Amino acid sequence: MSFHANAATIIEAGQLSTDQQQIDENATEQNVSKTSAVSCANCLKEKAKNEKMHEQLFQRQEQMLAKIDELQKSVFALKEGHSLILSAVEKQFSSLGTNLDNKINELLNSNTALIDVQKDVQKSVNKFIGPDYSELKKMYSNCWDAAACHSDLAISDSASNNAALNKAQQKPGCLRKSVMVKHNGKNSGFCSVFAKMSIPNESFFYYEVTIVHKHFDFGMHIGFATKQMPLHSCVGCHEGSYAYDDNGKFLGGGALLDGTNGQQSTSAAGSTRDGASAIDGTPSLDVGDIIGCGVNRRVGGRITYTLNGKRLGSVSISANASSSELFPSVSLYWPGDKIEANFGPVFKHPQRLL
Repeated sequence: MSFHANAATIIEAGQLSTDQQQIDENATEQNVSKTSAVSCANCLKEKAKNEKMHEQLFQRQEQMLAKIDELQKSVFALKEGHSLILSAVEKQFSSLGTNLDNKINELLNSNTALIDVQKDVQKSVNKFIGPDYSELKKMYSNCWDAAACHSDLAISDSASNNAALNKAQQKPGCLRKSVMVKHNGKNSGFCSVFAKMSIPNESFFYYEVTIVHKHFDFGMHIGFATKQMPLHSCVGCHEGSYAYDDNGKFLGGGALLDGTNGQQSTSAAGSTRDGASAIDGTPSLDVGDIIGCGVNRRVGGRITYTLNGKRLGSVSISANASSSELFPSVSLYWPGDKIEANFGPVFKHPQRLL
């Protein structure tokens, strides 16, 4: 009993051990299965999460690509706009350059036109205010011309005691030289002399003659003449010459003129040596008298005479004489007669436009 009982006990114990092992194995398998199931579930979750992340990344990538595409389009549009702007700017600058060149040319043309207008205005102004400084300086340096003087006349420098005139001698271009004229001939007869320079063509000219010595009531002619007049003729008696004589006559081209209108006179107020008649109210000349002779070519050409600053009358210049060079000129008839000219700028009786 004890042997068999022990053997049965051992067998039973072995069976129990086998059963327990099987149970343990089954439990282990179950645990492994549970663990595997949990792991699979976690894997599925991780996979799903990864797939979602990939999908989000893909969407972001698509969005970024879309943004890049938009940026590229914007850049292209900007380039196109920049090209258009550059083209427009170039056209604008080209247009501005052309317009600027045109404006500059217009200004240059306008400036040239203004200069021409200024010259015309200056000419017009000169007609009213007199010659410019260069002409004045030339006029005031005038004197009697020894080369255009009768052989019986003697020319000398001034002996005037006038303080103002003497002061003017100190100014350059205003020297009072060769202004005295004296008849040194043995016989009576008209002898003439011309000034060196002619009067301006388009302005006002004035000079004075003082009677220094005279013998009789006639024989002095004072005025203007062209160089065509012979030196043995007298001013006012030759064509193209005009004079006021010491017997109170206005003469022009050999005719007696009316000093109120410049026409040939038909009135008489006394006889003279040559049979001509003196104009009413015009005085004869005496020693010390100053005759003023002015030419105003700005108003059609008129010669005006004054005596000691008072107006005597005016005569018109003929068309031929107006277009010719006129020179201050005097004629003396009697030996010993003497005059002194004053060509400026300081006059005893200054006149502006007469």
